[in-house]
Amino acid sequence: MKEVWAGWKDSPLTNHGMIQAQALALSFATTPFTAIYTSDLKRAHTTAKALQAAQAQVPLHITDLLREQSFGVAEGSSYKAKRDKDLTLKQHFSRGLFPVLYGNHDRFPGGESKEDLRVRARQFFGDMILPFVRGEREKENIHIAVVSHGLFIQEIAVLLWKLGGSPICQESELRQNIRGMRNTAWTRIEISTAKVSEVGANATNGGVPPTPYTMKLVQVNCHTHIHSLIRQKGGISRLPYDPAQKDIRSFFSKNK
Repeated sequence: MKEVWAGWKDSPLTNHGMIQAQALALSFATTPFTAIYTSDLKRAHTTAKALQAAQAQVPLHITDLLREQSFGVAEGSSYKAKRDKDLTLKQHFSRGLFPVLYGNHDRFPGGESKEDLRVRARQFFGDMILPFVRGEREKENIHIAVVSHGLFIQEIAVLLWKLGGSPICQESELRQNIRGMRNTAWTRIEISTAKVSEVGANATNGGVPPTPYTMKLVQVNCHTHIHSLIRQKGGISRLPYDPAQKDIRSFFSKNK
């Protein structure tokens, strides 16, 4: 994997990445998804289509709200650049150096800050997920698959953890657990309609406004589905996946 800033850079999955996506889809083939939401970037969209190939009746929704953080002019440049304490960030950028940014409002020219990413996460939850939560009593056991990217997944998970109103760990600990997710690894978050008593208790929890739902981070960075996969030799695994080589539906027909 190249050590470069790759946010909105629309790179396709590699051959090995597609095998990982197919393994992910097979592991969820018996999970009755209600809907699948995906980033419009190829690496996420192709993974989402692999999920849908196992359950063709499930609607697939594509949205740019689920994109990775944009790194602007830094896209494709190394993120290993060291920060010189004698230079301003602007001076670094003018020299083609793009070190890691730590401030919530720092951004590369033309890119997004961490706060911008959080705004998108809140919008996605409000526009796409919350309507399912509000209608939960009408239909039980709703399963929504959200296919996105590492930094966005981190922000949406932290957002839901905060909205849950009953933190069981520090935010830094949660971010550490989510950071460094493997390719096609998944995180499971349970959202349910809260009972009246739970909402009342929430209202007294440090002044946090009551929420009509509860949230629970159940599993993080799960990747058992790729443990047995072996990379193809000769660099083939790193080549871009060519969908013309093999229809992904044939992968499932062999495993029925």
